[in-house]
Amino acid sequence: LSNQSFHRVIRFLAQQYDPAKGVLGLDIGATYSIASYANRVTSSLNTFHLGMGEGMVEVLQRSKIQEISQWLDQILLPDEIRDYLWQRSLYPNSLASSPLELSIELATVRQILQIMMRELTLRDAIPSTRFEPIVVSGSVLTRTATPAQSLLAILDGIQPLGITPVILDKHGVAATLGTLAEIAPLLSVQVLESSAFTNLATVVNINSRARRGATVSEARLVYSDGKAAEVEVKQGSIAVLPLASGSKGQLYLRPVRRTEIEDAGISAEPLQVTGGVCGVVLDARGRPLKLPADEQLRIEHLKEWESLLSHQ
Repeated sequence: LSNQSFHRVIRFLAQQYDPAKGVLGLDIGATYSIASYANRVTSSLNTFHLGMGEGMVEVLQRSKIQEISQWLDQILLPDEIRDYLWQRSLYPNSLASSPLELSIELATVRQILQIMMRELTLRDAIPSTRFEPIVVSGSVLTRTATPAQSLLAILDGIQPLGITPVILDKHGVAATLGTLAEIAPLLSVQVLESSAFTNLATVVNINSRARRGATVSEARLVYSDGKAAEVEVKQGSIAVLPLASGSKGQLYLRPVRRTEIEDAGISAEPLQVTGGVCGVVLDARGRPLKLPADEQLRIEHLKEWESLLSHQ
């Protein structure tokens, strides 16, 4: 079964990464979505009747339409959103034909991910929300969305803690590799290490109780050639440092106010980070992520976050 094959890949990756954390794999399909978790000791596989096709029925039954519309950067009537999603469920292989349709689909992905994360927590299927890495598959995130849009949807839906590399299975080959591993394990490993998977970013999630807009940390990224880039991290926002995909760097953080990073802390010692197509992302929006109640302010924040990731 494809879910077992996907799970096999996640269990393999768990042997390669930090044993103190676990690998989270999420596959968003048309009828079902899969959540696979593994560390070096335990693993779990959960399947949800949630998706962008037939699985949309369950998504809408388990969600208020406002939970989806809150992620849109413009105001739409609930019936407009609902009608589009029902239409989308009838044609799961269709492509979003406008920025608005894509926004609705990505908003729905956020809701699907949030439902899955809540269920995983209730089932004690994951020990924490600290992962290394997060691997996400699903055509809704790979066909028309930009890497920045996909990354933002993943972060908003999962809301991880600590330092988390985010990897996108851009060709949807993870399950196939899991099946192939029984026949040609070396070939599967070679594909895993190829460009078939996109490293979106290493995300550093910063927690602070400062007011929005206040500088909570100063970040300095030192590249392998000795050059450096600096940025101020402000509460309630996202900061990005450019670092080419696969390149290594040393990230220095100097807190300005009381600030922490789950499982890592902030000290004089640098953090070792790996670049992605969106660079190194410092997310200081807080956990759980709370959107403003004011419609105009909420829309401004959503546009600001996407712009920051898109123009790194």
